[in-house]
Amino acid sequence: MACYQSLSQLMYLIGKEVCINRGQPGFIIGRLVSIQNDYVAVQTKNRRILYYHSAYIDSLSETRWKRVPTNYSQEVEVIMAPRFNELLSSLLHHQIQLDIGGPQVEKGWLTRITADEVVMEVNERSVRIPLEQIRYTVCEC
Repeated sequence: MACYQSLSQLMYLIGKEVCINRGQPGFIIGRLVSIQNDYVAVQTKNRRILYYHSAYIDSLSETRWKRVPTNYSQEVEVIMAPRFNELLSSLLHHQIQLDIGGPQVEKGWLTRITADEVVMEVNERSVRIPLEQIRYTVCEC
């Protein structure tokens, strides 16, 4: 991420509404709920937790309104793991959504994780996705 040595420098933003610039058309706005070694967890207004890999974040900043967000539920379950690949391991056998760049989003059951890829069951077929292509995940739990 530009101009920050590490994500830990952004700890002061936890609980605040942030904007994630993804380096592609569009951005994500939500309440920052967790910062880990190589990903952040952001709660969207529809109560979903989005786990965004830091390699795909161009910038992360507080929204221009700089207020404590009020439209977010305080009672959401956040899955915690020190690293993104460990987070994915904790989602094994869960229904998830993976953004792998562009308009392509895969939804299905996470069935296997290796050092290089994840395998999902999508519409009764196995889909292999290289780990380095995964921008973010959402658990459909």
